[in-house]
Amino acid sequence: MRLTARSIGHWMTTGIVVFAMTSGGIAELARRPETIDGMKHLGYPVYFVMILGAWKLLGSLALLAPGFPRIKEWAYAGVFFNMTGAAVSHVVCRSPAWHVPVTLGFAALAVASWALRPASRTLGRPSIVAPQVDQKA
Repeated sequence: MRLTARSIGHWMTTGIVVFAMTSGGIAELARRPETIDGMKHLGYPVYFVMILGAWKLLGSLALLAPGFPRIKEWAYAGVFFNMTGAAVSHVVCRSPAWHVPVTLGFAALAVASWALRPASRTLGRPSIVAPQVDQKA
């Protein structure tokens, strides 16, 4: 694998997203009291914590595993929907203000990771960031 600014950017953003989703998923599946309290504050039922935790761990695995580009697309969408939904939930429930930029930041990192992914991790369409140009003369 050739290290380029693009591949470094992809793996840095992916690493942050995967770390956040994995650690959040583990906290949810472990039913950490602060996680349960946070979900109750947002008005969600406690059983929802287990569902989110399982999906976050599965999504993290999908983002790291080689191949499976369609599953990766779903994982990226899931992270984006989860984080933007969390931001809206925090606004509606008047959570401390820092929750909104943090969750939107993770959504932005997921979009960056998606946009910077190598061709081997796409569904066959060219990337929207720095498209590959045929250099033949």
